[in-house]
Amino acid sequence: MAELINELRIHQAELEIQNEELKRSRDELACLHREFADLYEQAPCGYLTVNPKGIITRINRSGVKLLGENRERILNTEFYPYLAPPFQDLFWSARKRAVESGEMQSVELQMKTPNDFPAWVRADISAECAETESVTGWRVVLTDITHTKQLEAQLRQSQKMEAIGTLAGGIAHEFNNVLAIILGNTELALDDIPDWNPAKESLREIRTASMRARDVVRQILSFARKSMMAQKPVAIAPVIRESLTLMRASIPAMIHIRPRITCESEMVLGNDTELQQIFINLCNNAAHAMREEGGVLDVHLFAVDLDETTAQQYDDLKPGPFIKLEIKDTGHGIAPEIMERIFDPYFTTKEFGEGSGMGLPVVHGIVKKWNGDIKISSEPGKGAMVEVLLPQTERAAPNASTEGSRLERGKGERILFVDDDQSIAHMGKQMLERLGYDVVCMTDSFSALACFRANSMAYDLVITDMAMPKMAGDRFAAALMEIRKDIPILLCTGHSDQMDEKKAQKMGIRGFAMKPLDMTKLSLMIRKVLAD
Repeated sequence: MAELINELRIHQAELEIQNEELKRSRDELACLHREFADLYEQAPCGYLTVNPKGIITRINRSGVKLLGENRERILNTEFYPYLAPPFQDLFWSARKRAVESGEMQSVELQMKTPNDFPAWVRADISAECAETESVTGWRVVLTDITHTKQLEAQLRQSQKMEAIGTLAGGIAHEFNNVLAIILGNTELALDDIPDWNPAKESLREIRTASMRARDVVRQILSFARKSMMAQKPVAIAPVIRESLTLMRASIPAMIHIRPRITCESEMVLGNDTELQQIFINLCNNAAHAMREEGGVLDVHLFAVDLDETTAQQYDDLKPGPFIKLEIKDTGHGIAPEIMERIFDPYFTTKEFGEGSGMGLPVVHGIVKKWNGDIKISSEPGKGAMVEVLLPQTERAAPNASTEGSRLERGKGERILFVDDDQSIAHMGKQMLERLGYDVVCMTDSFSALACFRANSMAYDLVITDMAMPKMAGDRFAAALMEIRKDIPILLCTGHSDQMDEKKAQKMGIRGFAMKPLDMTKLSLMIRKVLAD
């Protein structure tokens, strides 16, 4: 009997130990459950469980934030409506693959958020299976990749602009050479034909059209960030006011313009023409969005200082003083799915004949060339706002302008004119001779160099093209200056990535000109180079 009682006591002690261990295990399990629940709730990724019917049965805080609603409204509702329509079938296919492969499947999806802002997620989908291997639901992990998508879009945009810029540069060079021939020969013909001849008016129209074509090429180079138009300090407020005056006549009366200009003396480094181009293009787009029902066009120009934090909101801007131009309309807005394409050349939502799709790309190119940035925000049905930021610059010291409208004739100076295009060489010789110069014309840079070496003091000026097959214009100029250091040189080009006015001056080249040059500008450039 005593032995039995002793065994019962031992057994009771063992039970008490097991109960203690069980209690400890339950406490540890409860602690782990709480830790898991906290991790689940606080995780930066969205976790949710979807049953076979597509109903959301569980979701954490990050998941709720991604779907943009409160938990009570999300639970026990279908997951599909939260996906943009084109991506619902993609999610279904990924679920099917997860079951067939038994492995997690990843897919990028666009969510349909309450404010219609495009939100992208990476969904990692795995199947939940019972012991019978039947699918009881799916576990879905959502990672917000919206910022990554935006960076990818910016990179694609940059690559497209770089590729188009390279193409535009090549086209510009050839086209400017053609324009130089057309413009030059037109001016020669105008000089030959008497005023009473009806053909003279036709030639004037050809000259005007050639000038317009030259501006089109410069416009193409502007959006490609390769324009060679001169930049100088420009007071932006007077240009905006002048542009507003010009635009009032073309904008429908049912669109009310509200200008608010709070900066007057601040300046940017650019030029009046391109600045006006930025403003008019943006205002025309805003007016087009309100042309049916009318609305309000707000134009706000003001100075702003960007600090380290605010500068990060824009692409490639450094802290400092800027001028900000805001143009806001109350039109139909921009659909989210086309927002990333608005700066693409020739992309337009306007009807055929209403727009070329070049307005915003040109604006983008000019703004970036001026080391600024442009941002567009919009909500469908609530209008759009464009922000243009341009860095401020110091006011330049006044200098005498060389521009004029009168031909500056020569005094018999001898010019060596070099261009590999036979038509341009022939035309250039005629123009220069009519301006009063003694001209030696050559189409081969090696032959021209040998001619110059034979008697370098016989020439008062050398005019050379930049793009030549055997020896480029900059190398040719350098070789000339090795022979005679003080020789005045005027370097001309239709387009060049390797050469601009600053580089030419650094080399010792006295003049740099963009083709095509009309006779008046050519005469002024020559007198300026000879006078320096």
